[in-house]
Formats: sequence, C-alpha cells, structure tokens
Amino acid sequence: MDWIYLVLRVVVLSGVFVGFLTGLTSNDAERRAYSLARWAGMGAEVEFVYVVTPDPHGIGGGFMAPGTYCSLFGCLTVDQPVVMIGAGALVPSVISDFIVLHEVGHYQQWRDLGVERMMASDALALEWDADRRAVNMLCHLGRDGHRVIQDFFAWAATYYDYHGDPTHGSARDREAHAVAASTHCRVRHEAA
Repeated sequence: MDWIYLVLRVVVLSGVFVGFLTGLTSNDAERRAYSLARWAGMGAEVEFVYVVTPDPHGIGGGFMAPGTYCSLFGCLTVDQPVVMIGAGALVPSVISDFIVLHEVGHYQQWRDLGVERMMASDALALEWDADRRAVNMLCHLGRDGHRVIQDFFAWAATYYDYHGDPTHGSARDREAHAVAASTHCRVRHEAA
C-alpha cells in the first residue's frame, strides 16, 4: 500500500502547485534549476516546471511518471515524466539545488527501474535513495553533499519545523542514511 500513498502524495503535490503557487517565475533561478537538472541526467522527454512560491521561504518538489493519477478531485493523465520545483524568492540556491537533484533522483529511479518496479518499491526506500543520489550528485559537482543535506534539514527545521514525515522518514534518519550511502562523497572527501 506504500505505492498508493506515494501516488496520492504526488497527485496532492501537483494540486498544490496548480492551486496555490503563482505563475511567476524567476528567470535566473529557473535557468539554474533547469541547467542543474539537465546536467544530472534529466532527459529531453521530461517536462520541467519551475514556479516561485508566494511564500518567500517556500520550497517543494515532485516527480510524476507517465500514467493516470486519481484522487478525490478527479483523474490526471500524464503523458511524459514531469519534474516540478517550487521555490520562494528567499530560498538559498543550495537548498533549491538539493530539491532539484532529489526530484531528478526520482526521475532516474523511474528511468532505471521502470514504473512498475518503482511503484512496487517501498516508498521510504525510494525517498532515501533519491536523497543519496542528490548528495552524490552534489559531491560529483565538487560540493560537500554531506554538508548540503545537513544544511537542508537545518533550514527546513528553522522555517517549517520540519523534522520528517511518514513517506520520507525522520530528517535525522534521512541525513544519516544519505551520508552513509553516498559513496562518491566518501571517496572524494577522504582522498582530499
């Protein structure tokens, strides 16, 4: 049943983007996020949606694989994969970079596993894998991915009192798992 919760969460998130976010975009932030997503392997077939949230500290993201998603509000058919990012004007780029790479990590899971295997997977395992992928990609860029995920959760706790949720697990567990599993970072920083 974890996959049902994951699908409903993505549908609700897409509804949040459609219903509550403004249509305004920050060209520089959008170009930066799109460029980062393309660098991380987001294919040309992926629709990339970036919006500036009305809350200057707002942040969110989502990935939708092709398919039909239904909720209490009706059904939505998605013909191509979609990566959605929402960020407020005062969100530090390092925070939005982590969200972009986490969501691209979900795209990579879909690409690598296929929708059936992805939906059959444990939601928590998928989220932790997306965190690991994001941290590894940051380290591949020469940034300290371990520090970025720590900063991300410190920022989320400060602005939203976020310490985790049922789908993603606790912030502490997510951080510990990503740091332990991000082999590219360990090799890179131990060699330095």
